[in-house]
Amino acid sequence: MPIIERKASDLPKTNVVPEMTARLKVHKVEYRDAAALKAAGTVKQDSQVVDGLNLQLVIQDEGEYFGRYIFEQVDFEGQYSSRSRQFLDAIEYPADENIDTDRIVDAEFTGVIGIMKESADGKYPEKNRIKKFMKLM
Repeated sequence: MPIIERKASDLPKTNVVPEMTARLKVHKVEYRDAAALKAAGTVKQDSQVVDGLNLQLVIQDEGEYFGRYIFEQVDFEGQYSSRSRQFLDAIEYPADENIDTDRIVDAEFTGVIGIMKESADGKYPEKNRIKKFMKLM
């Protein structure tokens, strides 16, 4: 086996993109069923996880960040539930229809990308976060 002339200290701790507004495309979407996750023991029973969508987004703007992924969650309940409506409005999903995750894949929208700082305890590194979902500009 060859020794690779590269050290872990040479690699970035995180791979965030800078704050910007970009055209984004939904690459993958997964329904997050809180009751099923708790029943399966995937999360603790007293966890505050709620139903929502886990999104894998890809930057579509040409340039240095083209093709980079951003992982986002939108909740259907709780204090951040309005972000789900903002997301669905941005992709022009019909407001009076049940949500079909298959119809969300490949949807495009404009997103304001921000950076969520590392947690105070260091448990979670900094990561990108969609600050605002908007219709394509």
